[in-house]
Amino acid sequence: MPWMETAPVEERERFIADVGEGLYSMTELCERYGISRKSAYKWLDRFAEGGRRRRRARAAPQPTPMSIQLVTYTEPLLLTPCDV
Repeated sequence: MPWMETAPVEERERFIADVGEGLYSMTELCERYGISRKSAYKWLDRFAEGGRRRRRARAAPQPTPMSIQLVTYTEPLLLTPCDV
């Protein structure tokens, strides 16, 4: 039987669904998923604040400030004999 591969986000969603079913205690679910109770409650809080969509929005990269972009594009590249 091949190994099942799942993404961390899918595991978290499955965990949230299992909590919602109410068949197992929090301790049992944490042991089953290999996480601490602290992490479990953090996942539940994040889900309650906005679900998967909120998590993706938080992880979006911030744009590079214009001052850094100008320095990057206006300064010439200096090569030393070791670089050639």
